[in-house]
Amino acid sequence: MKLVASLRICLLAVVCITHTYACEDVAYKFNVKLDNGETIQKNCNQARKNPWGQCAKPEIVENCPKTCAVCPGDARCRIKADLQFPQGESFTGYHSESAQIEKIGENQACFSGNTRTNWGCTQVCFSGNSRTNGCTEVGGDALIDGKNGFIREQSTSVRVFDGRNSTLRVGVSHIFSEAEVMQEPPDFAGRANLIIKVNGVLDKSFRHGKNTIKATHIDYDQVNQNNENVGFINPQYNGDYFVDIQCDDECNCDIVQKDAECKLKAQLKFPKISELQNYGQRSEA
Repeated sequence: MKLVASLRICLLAVVCITHTYACEDVAYKFNVKLDNGETIQKNCNQARKNPWGQCAKPEIVENCPKTCAVCPGDARCRIKADLQFPQGESFTGYHSESAQIEKIGENQACFSGNTRTNWGCTQVCFSGNSRTNGCTEVGGDALIDGKNGFIREQSTSVRVFDGRNSTLRVGVSHIFSEAEVMQEPPDFAGRANLIIKVNGVLDKSFRHGKNTIKATHIDYDQVNQNNENVGFINPQYNGDYFVDIQCDDECNCDIVQKDAECKLKAQLKFPKISELQNYGQRSEA
């Protein structure tokens, strides 16, 4: 492991030379022994895309101390955002919500369509308490389905391996589905819980606003090209929000929920007089 250290070499007990080593990831490939005894080659770029799994291997930790956050003075800062519907509740409808994490300054978001980022975030789905090989729904995410007489549930988890000195934004959105059309109260009142944990400790839990009398779809007499009755998405349905997470170098994190915003600015402006070919007077509102 290339930790910060000093090596003092003395020649003939007279001349002493001091070398200083920085705690940095190596730039070359190295051997990693798998559980089945096989040896393969890895590099630190691979570890950065999945530090949750890769940094469990001693060879990865030794050669990628910066990625695995084991340098002297490093503070542990594991952040998990779990999205799941309440367990064990009776439910006869269908609902699905999605979650993603963005890191300010990075161009990759972490979600079911991009399950591993180059800044140490991964996304996984669970069916009950068992991890699945992929998310079964389009968009990937938390769902609850009680339309067939039994409850089917799936949850999602987006995880940041090292959240120090970071500003993160978790976005949660309701996924509108044909399976929701013509649901009656209280079937469209379901809400998933977003549970934020820092270093394994429950910090806060969030939900979107209530929709006690707001259906997900309206105007059910509308049909699509396949003659399916799908209706229109209800623009008044409250299903989106953000949670901002800001952490310092010691993993002291501020976590605040914010409602989703969609700002639009429209400006009505005539061209300059010098650009007009005709003259006159006109006004518009």
